Amino acid sequence: MKNIYILIIIFSFSVPATISAQESGANGDERDKLVSEVTEKKKDRFVNNQDENRKVEVIELPVYPVEIKYEQKMMSKGENMAVIVKIPETDMKAVQKGWEKTIKHKTKSKIQKELNETWIASTLLTEIYQEPIGVYGKIIATQEGVDVVAFFEVDSLFINKENDRDKVASASRFMHRFGVEQYKSAVAEQLKNEEKKLKEFKQKLSKLQKENEKLHKSIKANESNIINKESDIEVNMSDQVIKGKEVEKYKLEASAVGDPEQEKAAKKALKDKEKEKKKLQKKNQDMHKDIARYRAEIEKAKRAIQYNLDQQAMEDDAIKKQIVMVRAVENKLARIK
Repeated sequence: MKNIYILIIIFSFSVPATISAQESGANGDERDKLVSEVTEKKKDRFVNNQDENRKVEVIELPVYPVEIKYEQKMMSKGENMAVIVKIPETDMKAVQKGWEKTIKHKTKSKIQKELNETWIASTLLTEIYQEPIGVYGKIIATQEGVDVVAFFEVDSLFINKENDRDKVASASRFMHRFGVEQYKSAVAEQLKNEEKKLKEFKQKLSKLQKENEKLHKSIKANESNIINKESDIEVNMSDQVIKGKEVEKYKLEASAVGDPEQEKAAKKALKDKEKEKKKLQKKNQDMHKDIARYRAEIEKAKRAIQYNLDQQAMEDDAIKKQIVMVRAVENKLARIK
């Protein structure tokens, strides 16, 4: 069955109680115009500052009546008067389970089933009669919900409106109470589902907030890494200058040596120094690449933060709407009678 939603939006505005001396000198039309302008300004402030004055949304869900009807119906023991309760927004499985539990009511008698009829030969339902009675029922799905068609057998005779008005009235109250309980149970299940949705929305928002915190931490970590790398680069550049001077020194020494063995040793030492210098240069290049990578990660995190904030806004909006829905179902449950 389709639920009908009624959306009520309540606006609360206030208009200044006093008007300045200059304003009080205006004629009636001018004063009305002035008040109108002030009111419009208030409206604009209301729309633009939701924290100051929020729109209050109220969804009123319809509550359908639990109806009792009386009709002559065919059942396993022929045609008899049925007390029918029409229960909105319920399903057969839940109502069947509730019906069996209700008519059994502490008795040791067994529930019997045949085709679409459920019955108990002897059960004590003091709300209807002080002695054990037989109860027969059919659970029928309808477009609106479920109908429970019940027959009550007292002293081997089925009650009817012509001869057993008091018992029929008691059976009607019994059926109406059962119908209300089942309707409330169904709406309570709706409420449970809506509360579950609200919980899921809140969990998603919490997850997004934690992800947002991680992204901000990653940016700070990368910013710190950049500072450290820049400091390391400065040290590296100084080391390169020193190493460059050492290379020049070894070049001069290698060219000045006359002895072949000493020349060989000098050239080897020069080669080692040049390798050390190249190693410093390579390290410098790598550190610049690291900085470029850190900056790229920062930009990526910033884009992710913006997307995350958009997702948070969507979840926050969903939470607000879901809170309205939960309250609406709570209100609906309270109004079922």
